[in-house]
Amino acid sequence: MKKLALVLGTLAITTALAFAQGGWGGQGMGPGYGMRGQGFGPGGCYGGYNQNVQVKQLTEEEAVKAVQDVIAQNYKGYEIVKTEKFNMPRGTMYQVEVKDAGGHLFTFHVNPFGNVRGPFLAQ
Repeated sequence: MKKLALVLGTLAITTALAFAQGGWGGQGMGPGYGMRGQGFGPGGCYGGYNQNVQVKQLTEEEAVKAVQDVIAQNYKGYEIVKTEKFNMPRGTMYQVEVKDAGGHLFTFHVNPFGNVRGPFLAQ
């Protein structure tokens, strides 16, 4: 009986300490107005809803050039096969399909800010 009381007491204290942290995931709110304005939001995430960020629209040639630069620096033997364009809320995003020397297909994503992500295995 004493063991059961000890285990339940320990569990109760542990649970109380876990819930006493508060905030979102124990991190609370950072400085600023949160997700609706400028500054850091819940958990230290940068809020971005009302910031009115103007993005320079990339052309397809600029997106392909960005992927070519990444391929030239990091992925020898890859070649660009095709490019697709997607309209997003803040600008145009491009998906560039590439093929390696072994014939495997991969995709790179170029977001409206000009950042290149990938390669992702094409399915």
